[in-house]
Amino acid sequence: ELCNLFLCQNLQNQKYHNRTYEIVGFLPAAPPVTITSSAGNGGTISPQGNTLVPRGGTITYVATPTDPYILKAFTDTCDASSSQNGNSYTVSGVTKDCAVNVTFSPPVEIGASSTAGGSIDPSGSIEVSDGSSTVFTATADTGFTFENFTGTCGGLPSTESPITITTDGGCTIVANFKR
Repeated sequence: ELCNLFLCQNLQNQKYHNRTYEIVGFLPAAPPVTITSSAGNGGTISPQGNTLVPRGGTITYVATPTDPYILKAFTDTCDASSSQNGNSYTVSGVTKDCAVNVTFSPPVEIGASSTAGGSIDPSGSIEVSDGSSTVFTATADTGFTFENFTGTCGGLPSTESPITITTDGGCTIVANFKR
């Protein structure tokens, strides 16, 4: 009798064989997410527009400023891991539709110079993104000492070298030396 070989149950005076069924198959892949990218005035982003990305996937965007603009910032609404390396921006682990935006700004100029007796690095006309930080270092020639930085940049005058200048519009910095 089958009930001797298999586990059976009695239900309302009927014998039923307990059986386990296994359904073999695959669930369809999770639907992709749509990432919408856009660029502000002054450049482009690639890929541009709507891009389908596998759920949990990764995508890298590249921003290209048009002359004379420079990259200001990437932003996103993806609630995922993101990182920037120069003009590239990578979003990883995307699980929902979201947007990536890049903005550009016209550069501002810092004029960096020095008096006799030393040098400033970097020097000359330096184009930077407004609101960005630049480190300047004064180096005295033999027989001279660094006195201070002066100019129109915020935080000047200062006797600190190196000094970090955060721009708020164009400005000047001069490294002053004395014997």
